Amino acid sequence: MKTILKKTSVAGTLILAFCFLFSGSSFAQKKKETIVIKTSAQCEKCKKRIEDAVMMESGVKSADLDVKTGEIKVIYIDSKTNADAIRSIISKIGYDADSIPADHDAYHKLPTCCQKDGHSH
Repeated sequence: MKTILKKTSVAGTLILAFCFLFSGSSFAQKKKETIVIKTSAQCEKCKKRIEDAVMMESGVKSADLDVKTGEIKVIYIDSKTNADAIRSIISKIGYDADSIPADHDAYHKLPTCCQKDGHSH
């Protein structure tokens, strides 16, 4: 009887340990994703503003905007944020993000050099 209880106890402990490791703890939550988003960035001020805003999002590990192409490459933890949330952040600070247009009010608060046509609408 003691042998059966001992084997059951060891097996139960192993099963609990396995479940803990693979059930949404650190292993499952650390999957990194990479996305490239086309923005309406125009200059180095845009680059800093967009990168800083994106980096404030929980789960974002890096953000690098290429001003020449207007594309930002973002690496993030998929259990903490997602591509749509990142696009939304960019839009809310006044820039287009793929098919999501810039927030109208935020866009008009950008410096003139950061607006797509270089002057206020």
